[in-house]
Amino acid sequence: LEFIDAGSGVAGVGNASGPLALTVSGTERLGIESNGNLQHLSKPAYFSRAWVNFNGSGTVSIRGSGNVSSITDLGTGNYLVNLSTAMSNTNYSVVASGRLSTNSSGRDYITTEVKTTSSASIKDLAGNGVFYDYVYNNVIIIG
Repeated sequence: LEFIDAGSGVAGVGNASGPLALTVSGTERLGIESNGNLQHLSKPAYFSRAWVNFNGSGTVSIRGSGNVSSITDLGTGNYLVNLSTAMSNTNYSVVASGRLSTNSSGRDYITTEVKTTSSASIKDLAGNGVFYDYVYNNVIIIG
């Protein structure tokens, strides 16, 4: 495993004059361009900026998360996902999934409506348009 300054070909850790490359067995696997963009196998790499898995039924509880400070319960089936570190703008994507309960087999769905740089709203609905507190809520923020 070596870090190579792709501009000079010099291996090591320190200040680089150009892009950096991570090579394994002589093959470049990961790189950082001089503008800071991450590359994976010579293609742009994108990662989630935040994620959370939470129980929205009863007292809201986070099962696991990354860059999510808390969930605010705004009423039945209505939540605010609060970020630990704010996004740079509101042009990010929110992907959400969920399930009403372990036994639900209906057409449950989640919508997102309001986004700020520090939070995103999530709404849990059943197929009939009625709001419910889902037991399983999963949210990923990419941007």
